[in-house]
Amino acid sequence: MTGTIPLNRFSENRFLSACANILERCRLSLRASRARKHENGVISCIENSIEEGDTIIDIGSGEFNYLYFMKRKLGNSGKIIAFEFQPSLYQHLNYIKRIFRWKNVDIELIRFYKILQAGNTERIITSRANRAVVLNLNAFAGHNISPALDNYFNDHDIKPRLIKINADGNELEILRGCVDTLRKYRPSLILKCDQRISGKQKLLDTFNYLAKLNYTGHFILDTIKVPLINFDFNVYQNECNDFYCTDFIFK
Repeated sequence: MTGTIPLNRFSENRFLSACANILERCRLSLRASRARKHENGVISCIENSIEEGDTIIDIGSGEFNYLYFMKRKLGNSGKIIAFEFQPSLYQHLNYIKRIFRWKNVDIELIRFYKILQAGNTERIITSRANRAVVLNLNAFAGHNISPALDNYFNDHDIKPRLIKINADGNELEILRGCVDTLRKYRPSLILKCDQRISGKQKLLDTFNYLAKLNYTGHFILDTIKVPLINFDFNVYQNECNDFYCTDFIFK
């Protein structure tokens, strides 16, 4: 022996946990730095749309790049409720929450539920997994079902200042499911919309729906907010160009 004291199992576990936490913090910092470089326009819009004490809804948190900046702007005030569709990412978000001790961040596992009509080929998640919040997409499809998000917001006394949605083409259904909230509290909206996923017509329907609710839209081109009236699919969602705009802001 050279005088070193062997670690007991408890100390070893604490040491490994501390190393894992440091590594995860470095990864998150690097991811945030890359996001700031490549998505500075939408991140700036998020930061300019919220203040300390606000309540933020993040639907489809994904790799939680935006969540990081939302939390940094709010600090320990306000509330962030992050909904995630993928169980693996949901678990990882909870892991990140524990590491950083984000007490004002709630993570919810979310599922879609829809009764498919005869001949309807649209692919919708229909899982009713335990502990998951179920968004019923039939709310405005001729079924006598209450909008899921409006019910959730009412039950939890949520008055959102900002709602961010990245839902793999289901943005319109989600917006319809919180229409009462949109009318009452007028939260700012940030949508990730891609015609390769949703189809051009569904995106147009989404934009028209928000226009009827008196929302004014912009899309993000690099760091520039461009009025939605100037949006052209053939230009701004054309894979032949060096840019491809998928971020839309509504206020």
